[in-house]
Amino acid sequence: MRCFSLRVFISSWYLRLSSSSWWRSVMRILNNLSICSCVIDGNISNQYCFSLLSMDSLPSTSSTSSPYWIWISSRIVKVKSSRVIWAINFNKNTLRLYIILSFSQIKICLHLIFRLILRDDSLWFVYMQIIILQILAFIAWLIIKRHRPYIIGVTGTVWKTTITSHVAHFLSKQLDKKNVGYSQYHYNGEYGLPLTIIWLKSPGRNPFGWIWVFLYGIGRLFCSYPKYLVLEYGIDHPWEMDFLLWIATPDIAILTPVESNHIEQFGTLENYRSHKLLLIQSSKHAIVHESLRQYVDMDVLYYSLWALSDIDASHVQIGIDGTTAIVEFNHKKYPISLPAIGIFQIENLLPLYQISHLLGIDPIFIADYTKESSPEPGRSTILKWIHKSTIIDGSYNGWYLSIREWILSMRSFFHSHTVIFFLWDMRELWDMSQDLHQKLAHDIINSIPHDSPVYFYLVWPLMSEFVSPILEKNFPVHTSLSAKKMWQEIAQLLPSLNKDSIIFTKWSQNTIFLEEGVKYFLKDKKDESKLPRQSKDWMIKKDEFFHSHSIKNI
Repeated sequence: MRCFSLRVFISSWYLRLSSSSWWRSVMRILNNLSICSCVIDGNISNQYCFSLLSMDSLPSTSSTSSPYWIWISSRIVKVKSSRVIWAINFNKNTLRLYIILSFSQIKICLHLIFRLILRDDSLWFVYMQIIILQILAFIAWLIIKRHRPYIIGVTGTVWKTTITSHVAHFLSKQLDKKNVGYSQYHYNGEYGLPLTIIWLKSPGRNPFGWIWVFLYGIGRLFCSYPKYLVLEYGIDHPWEMDFLLWIATPDIAILTPVESNHIEQFGTLENYRSHKLLLIQSSKHAIVHESLRQYVDMDVLYYSLWALSDIDASHVQIGIDGTTAIVEFNHKKYPISLPAIGIFQIENLLPLYQISHLLGIDPIFIADYTKESSPEPGRSTILKWIHKSTIIDGSYNGWYLSIREWILSMRSFFHSHTVIFFLWDMRELWDMSQDLHQKLAHDIINSIPHDSPVYFYLVWPLMSEFVSPILEKNFPVHTSLSAKKMWQEIAQLLPSLNKDSIIFTKWSQNTIFLEEGVKYFLKDKKDESKLPRQSKDWMIKKDEFFHSHSIKNI
């Protein structure tokens, strides 16, 4: 491996404004801070690679002055990327920030160095992000070490947020809200998980807000803290899971289905899956989806709707008001009902039974919880629309597996309703975009009878290019780049239908805000609160997006 190392020591970039001892201590730390660009190689890893390690976990070395970045480099050269990597690392005497980049990024390396020398504010912003993350993670780690809550961690590709929400709300009802901590903002990942532990909302780019976060986090060390903590471990680049597990290791780990989403930084599905599996390997108890059985070589509990699983469900029935089923666990049967539509909605409840067992809660209380629960905005919310139609709103996000399962669930209504599928492009699939869009189209062809009362409205390029040509051979298909036009066409279609209609909407959230189009046709304007992304911050963000892009199609 070819290597290139260039050190820029920060030794004269500040003025010695004071001779006080505390100021000299700060200066001494800054003098020990070195910035290195290193490792020119064609196979470098992800966008951000943070390796904040405790001294005990660092590799042994014969010399205390040996730099640990050589060991880091040996770990990250196996995966591909064209982006800059930032890594924080420690040895006994210095704190070093490393910029690691591929051979194709040497120009960026030189550019960054010159910008750093010229004190470019934008580079310092990136630099401060790294420092903020490390302080945030360290405070969260201290809180966990200080209070030692019982941690339930959830990861996977699909439905992890839904399961996290079910676990948090069920435990809050059974164990009292003050005893259960979780993120009300569905935070996960390297910033989200520490913020969940600290119990604060991200201040964004407000520097004073971050100072308050740090002070509040330190204060949490000396205040009462929940006995139970429910965390979502979301990752989108290698070694992020190691970073999260360094902060908080779960007592109970739940692993949902793992599919080919967010794998750009991982290179392969196998590598992505292996990082997800780290969660259950680190936990005391594990609850794993049946689809991952072949990849797990340890004693865990499996859940799914299949008869082979340790926790499964049968007699699933779907109606316009929700879904019912009978859950089998520990040789007992538990009937449940949920005011949400979808077979998979029942599957997402199954981990609650093992959690109840481990925490000494009678599983019969799960049925009481499900009767009173309601889907979160954009996650299968049922809305009344114009012309006696019903919208099943899955607009929070959309990906292949969730869309496929939704379409399978919609088959229950073909005998009584006309079903309209309003689908948008699936995002963040990168090189797999064409394959997965076409795979979705073939799944629809194979699972829906050709004489079924269905219509497909497909919006944006990927759906029009890859899905429409396959579906239009068997079903009425409408395509457009304009969501507004599609909503108008659906509204014009409804009065001509002989049956009541169900409109199923599914799309990704990045730059796609179709909930704003749903508002115009709601039967009850109060239902706007049930739509996703309706907070003040989101409305400001959407207004800025629409105006800055001059979007007429949305």
